[in-house]
Amino acid sequence: MQLENLYLSNFRCYHDSRFPFAEGVNIIIGPNGAGKTTILEAIHLLSLTRSFRTHDDRHLIERGTTSYIIRGQLSDQDNKILVQNTFMIGGRKQISVDGIALSSKKEMLGRFPVVIMVPEDLELARGPDSLRRAFIDRVLAVTDKKYLNELLKYRRLLKQRNAALRQVTARDYSAVNIWDAAFADSAHAIWRIRAAFFGEYCSIFSSAWSQQRPEISASIDYIPVEYENASAVREAMERSVETDLQTRRTNIGPHRDKIGFILGGNNLRFYGSLGEQKLFIIALKIAEARYLETILGTAPVMLLDDLPATLDAERSRRVIEELSDAYQTIISATTTDSFGQGWETAFKPNRISLPVEGEACPA
Repeated sequence: MQLENLYLSNFRCYHDSRFPFAEGVNIIIGPNGAGKTTILEAIHLLSLTRSFRTHDDRHLIERGTTSYIIRGQLSDQDNKILVQNTFMIGGRKQISVDGIALSSKKEMLGRFPVVIMVPEDLELARGPDSLRRAFIDRVLAVTDKKYLNELLKYRRLLKQRNAALRQVTARDYSAVNIWDAAFADSAHAIWRIRAAFFGEYCSIFSSAWSQQRPEISASIDYIPVEYENASAVREAMERSVETDLQTRRTNIGPHRDKIGFILGGNNLRFYGSLGEQKLFIIALKIAEARYLETILGTAPVMLLDDLPATLDAERSRRVIEELSDAYQTIISATTTDSFGQGWETAFKPNRISLPVEGEACPA
């Protein structure tokens, strides 16, 4: 899949702007505050129907206006696809493909896959398990509609069961137990899908890591809870009732899964250097791209925000070379100096210079 051009209307600092993109490497150059990340944000929103910077679409609307439009012209071999995302204050987000409105945001997932790498992704390596679970959930939501539906159902059940736990009095568990059967079914289904996913994804990650630093081992540590069936999950929940009542939350379920990043036999979160954490995230993102392409049958677009802030010149060039051979790659940077001499001759990037005349993005 390729992004040919992008149109933004009243989206953050862009009032009426168009950006052309080419195959291979695209570089968005401009000073801090020029709107580089906003372009990547718009592309991400076209793909996943949401921003990676905010959960409130009202924050994406240009000041003094009441709605935004994002429109992307895509190509997949000989097919042309027009995707539009519109949001108006007081209304619902509307997504259309070739002029046909989609009935839900879920319908868009997987049609135009992207992989984004931002400096904040380092938190995947050094932050809590919840961030790593969210990463896995996002990849699976794009590639497995059954998983997405199950995850949404599970989250509703978890919210309802936790609400019941906060309200229960004395020794009457009935208000809690009414959720257990459905919760156990959903939890078991999610565990089965996650276990199968990790079996494939970890192999792809190992291959990606071997191209970064083969002299040291790296792996993703996920040990699924072994429950034979949903009945076994429910039995475990019954044994956990006292703990649940004391903590006023559900302590059994996929929302408690632990996912570790291991480097040289040690937990990267506690023992990895900053450089090692960066390399691990790069391999993780390359593995994500390869996994998406394998499952969806189309290559994702790679979005690299402020790459020089993440990597040194030599590593940046190696990553660009590795990605651009297989994927359309869109990079934002304040300068190309950090990529070293001769990089433009080597990669022949499509260059987008900011700020756009007539547009003023706040710092």
